[in-house]
Amino acid sequence: MENNLVTSKEIIKKTNISRATLNNYVKYGILPRPLVRTPQQRDEGPTKIGYFPTWVIERVRDVQAMKRGGKTMEEIVSVLSAETVKDNEDTEESFLPERPHSNRESEIRESMHHSTPSFLSVCVLAADLENSAKIRAELPSAEYFELINRLWQDMDEIFHSYNGVRVTHEGSGILHCFVKKAAVNYITNGLKCALKVLEIIRIISNEWQMRKGWTNELYMNMGMDEGRAYLGTIQTPRNLELAALGDSITRAVCLSSMAGHGGVYATKSMMNRLDEEELKSIVYGVKRRHPEKGEIFVEKSFSRIFDLLNPGGTECDRYMDMDMGAVTEIISMK
Repeated sequence: MENNLVTSKEIIKKTNISRATLNNYVKYGILPRPLVRTPQQRDEGPTKIGYFPTWVIERVRDVQAMKRGGKTMEEIVSVLSAETVKDNEDTEESFLPERPHSNRESEIRESMHHSTPSFLSVCVLAADLENSAKIRAELPSAEYFELINRLWQDMDEIFHSYNGVRVTHEGSGILHCFVKKAAVNYITNGLKCALKVLEIIRIISNEWQMRKGWTNELYMNMGMDEGRAYLGTIQTPRNLELAALGDSITRAVCLSSMAGHGGVYATKSMMNRLDEEELKSIVYGVKRRHPEKGEIFVEKSFSRIFDLLNPGGTECDRYMDMDMGAVTEIISMK
């Protein structure tokens, strides 16, 4: 059977839903109608089997995550029914065709050139170098450019290895999107990428401490969110730039500016998109002040934005205007 199709039996097994639930999702319009075919191999089994596109497994997990987040079935249907494709071939996969030995960003730019922006599910990762102005002031110009080019080059290689796509945005730092595709967990890809970046930054930081004999630590602060965003191209005088617009972009950038000392902050809504097994592999939580023990780390917990800020600080108004809900800090993945 084609690689882009999966049987109803496989969906039920991988998502732990009943056949009745699967049929109801089709009835509600949040899953496409199956393509009914005669199985290639029959051992006194059914004469007809329903086949779905492989992204249906991820869609069922989306529903499960939304249920865990407290949404009713009526609310889920109103959100997802509009996104459901009209037939089994009309999927988001066509946006990023797999071509061996090709540049992913070039593919996207080419596919979107002279076309309307695409509204896609993405995991957003924003990264910003802490105290960049201080580092720029302390280094000779040639060494500063050498360091920055080394950072961006090494980071770009990591982003590409996890299928991240660099997009332009207003403000400092860099921004990458991990586009949702069938058979690829775009959120765990983003998380693994962020933690790998931290490893590389620590290595580069140690190298420059030995080279310069200074005590400066290099920190890459990151913010992450998941949601729907518009991806489109903007023609600049020199080339075609890929740009992204959406609330998830704004939230990720805001969180990167709020994080410190190489922290990775992620929204609770993004973490709710992961299943229980995926969450077990992630060490995450919030640092809190204990009256006797000082700062402690509370694992598997979240915090409201204003509880992490200095009361009365000038940054409070900026973050309170953002509807980010609760956030957590990503520490590691097992």
